[in-house]
Amino acid sequence: MRLAGFARAARFFADADWSALQTIAREEPENADKMPADQRMRWMADNSGALWGEGARVHRKVSDDARRWRRSRS
Repeated sequence: MRLAGFARAARFFADADWSALQTIAREEPENADKMPADQRMRWMADNSGALWGEGARVHRKVSDDARRWRRSRS
């Protein structure tokens, strides 16, 4: 019975990690349509770096989760 509880807890934490990853993937800058191109490109570079780092962290932490193969859809 203890293993079932551990599996549920692990799934809960994996859900939280995947949720955080999806939040970063869906981020958009405020006033993106009015933002100068150089600022937008800088924002995109920063956001993609954060997404890459979070994705790597989640993959290392929950590498056996089936969602690792799922593509992000905004």
